[in-house]
Amino acid sequence: MNLRGIDLNLLTIFEATFEECNQTRTCDRLGMTQSAISNALNRLKQITNDPLFTVRSKGLRPTARAIELYAQVHSALDLVRSGLKDVLGFAPAESTRMFSLAIGFGDGSAVLPILYDLVQREAPQVRINLCAPVSAAETAIKLRDHTLDAVFLHERFDNPDLQYEVIIRHHPVVIVRRDHPRIGDTASRQQVMQEKLVRVAGMRGNPSVMADRDEVFQIIASNTAVVVPSNMAQMAMVARSDLLGFTSLQTAYPFMQTLALKALPMPWEVDPVPGLMVWHSTTDSDAGGAWFRGKLKQAFQSLCPEVALELDF
Repeated sequence: MNLRGIDLNLLTIFEATFEECNQTRTCDRLGMTQSAISNALNRLKQITNDPLFTVRSKGLRPTARAIELYAQVHSALDLVRSGLKDVLGFAPAESTRMFSLAIGFGDGSAVLPILYDLVQREAPQVRINLCAPVSAAETAIKLRDHTLDAVFLHERFDNPDLQYEVIIRHHPVVIVRRDHPRIGDTASRQQVMQEKLVRVAGMRGNPSVMADRDEVFQIIASNTAVVVPSNMAQMAMVARSDLLGFTSLQTAYPFMQTLALKALPMPWEVDPVPGLMVWHSTTDSDAGGAWFRGKLKQAFQSLCPEVALELDF
């Protein structure tokens, strides 16, 4: 087949439509209008002599020919994406690239200022886009398509195309305001159990607070007085009340001086929680991505070394 007469952009539109199975989501993902997506698919239907998708109540259903075609198109586009990264190279001092990082559990607020400083020293024109984590399937797609350059998680996704590296181990702590009337430099189990707590919504699924048994979560469930949407809101509430909170040392440390907080060792045996940097295997040869991941790792590992030693974690 002579490819000169074919708009190869049709293939990226087909790939996105197949993966989303929803025209609205495809439009959002590609930044295109529905009419543009429809026109592109109609052109591809004429080329393949197949309807490719059928409309159903909850979206689009790919035909057998579309399923067969997707495997070939997806593989070819992966090669192109990987190859272009190799050709383009990366010069930090000259780059104006924007790196996108998905991060949650309060880690973004703690690590972003350090990351920004490290990036600016070598690449003053580089920009950083911080966003919230998404689903496992969407994460893999965004990493593959370079919509995201890296993701920071506390769990592994069941996807062989993703690469992982442990770049930090979070140490769970109890946070309390510095002049708390009942809590000094340590907090026993009994003291914690007698205090009211402020917790982050969904904390039971938050691996910043994990124990070998459910005792900690039972206390959280029975002693919670306030539920907040983020770690920053939790720390602000702790700083201005007698409430206690559970978080990680690395999350709290950058704000302890400003908010007059104390981070106390957990009175339960709680193992450190690994933090994982995640990227797509097709970007292994992306020099810029590797550079950014190196800065992210350095930023996390320089969060609070002196306090980690003081508290003997």
